[in-house]
This record gives sequence, structure tokens and C-alpha cells, in this order.
Amino acid sequence: MSAASQSSVRYFFAVLFLLLLVCAASLAAWRVYSGAPAKKEEALDRYLRAVYVLQSLGGPAAAEREDIPARIRGSDAAESLLHHPDKIFILQHIADELAQTGDLTPRAALFEAYARLALGERQRAVALLTRYVMEDDYESSHYEILAANLYELRDYSSLYLICREWAERDAACRENRTRYTWTSLYNLKRFGQSLEYMQKQAPCLGWQARIYAAKSALASGDARSAEEMLLETLERFPADATLIQRMWEQLRDREIM
Repeated sequence: MSAASQSSVRYFFAVLFLLLLVCAASLAAWRVYSGAPAKKEEALDRYLRAVYVLQSLGGPAAAEREDIPARIRGSDAAESLLHHPDKIFILQHIADELAQTGDLTPRAALFEAYARLALGERQRAVALLTRYVMEDDYESSHYEILAANLYELRDYSSLYLICREWAERDAACRENRTRYTWTSLYNLKRFGQSLEYMQKQAPCLGWQARIYAAKSALASGDARSAEEMLLETLERFPADATLIQRMWEQLRDREIM
């Protein structure tokens, strides 16, 4: 075979090899492209099924609005989970499904947090809720649940920060938020700040704000001011004297709120 012929053969095989590479790459891309919608739809079904089953178990998840198609509600997979005898297994499965499909919607983190709370995984749930409330649309109930769990964990620094952000997003009177804010400051031993805070909260808490302020004064070592606040409150609200005295007795000797 002449040199020219050998060169032509090598050229032919080089071109053929390149064509095969292009075809292989195109085929791989087509498989990825054609499979992506199916995988996304499957992941969405898993998310919806997990939410449906979780809401069926009750708890805070049941109060959330989520559109669950009839095909999900009537599916064998959903029915199998709903009738499983081990509730812990169900919750663990739900939590894992929501964790794996979390890139579909921010609400996956919210529902996973509810599942983790039901499993007793409070720290993990709080981390999910914290991320969710900071990134998603405002909803007071979500802050309420987060604050309650931070209080249970005695994470008063985080509780104070969350209450501040909550107040920045919603200036309306929220009695529980006001109490959580005072509680966080008090348990951080910032008695002067907790006193000043409660002195401004009468429009929201009424006479109760005065009793919390008196407790802060007492904790700071100013028993005289605390007594004066109590007496003044009793004089200004005689109809509530029994309730005022009872609340003061409940708070007076407590070190941790």
C-alpha cells in the first residue's frame, strides 16, 4: 500500500472515531435530558407523599396548606405508610424523603422540621426551622414554633435574636413573642435590659408587663423598686388584684423563667 493510501485510511478511521465520539456524547446527553423530567416528577411525588402522610398524622404539619393530588392520596405507597404499625419508622421515612427532595421547594425543610420534632430530634428541627423562617415568606406561626423550641433547648441567645427578627418583620403585638423576648433577656442575666424592655410593653401585655418588670428589678437586686411596682400595679388595677398577686408569687422566687 502506497504512503498516500495509508494516509487516506488513517484519515478515514480518525474521522470515523470522531463521529463515534460525537454520537456517544449525544446519546449520553439525550439520556440525561430525557431522564431529568421523569426523575424530577418522581422526586415531586415522593415529596407530596411524605407531606400527605405527615399531615395525616396530625401535629403542626396538619395546619399547613399543601395541594396534594388525588393520585398521591390514593397511591399504594401512601396507603402502605399510613397503615404501617410503627409510627417511628413512618416518621423516619418521611424525614429522610423530605431531606432528599429538599431542592424541589423550601417547604420541604419546614415539613422535615415537623417530622424531626415528632422524632424528638429538636436540635436538627430547630436548624431547619431557622433556615426556613429566614429564607421564606413571613408566617407568625413558624416563628412561634421556632421560639418555643429554642426556649425548650434553653438557647436563650438564639431565642433573643429570633424574637428580634420576628419583631422586625411584624410590628404587631404578639404576646408570646413579648414574653419570649423578656425571658431570653432575663435568663441571659441582662436584667436592666429586660426591665427597660417590659416597661415599654404595657400596650401589648397590659398590667402583666409591670409584673415582669418588677421581677427584673428584683433580680437586679433592687427589691424596693420591685415592691413599689407591685403596689402601684395593685392600686391601678384593683379588679385584677388576685391575678396580679398570683402572678407575682409565681415569678418572685423563680431563678430561671
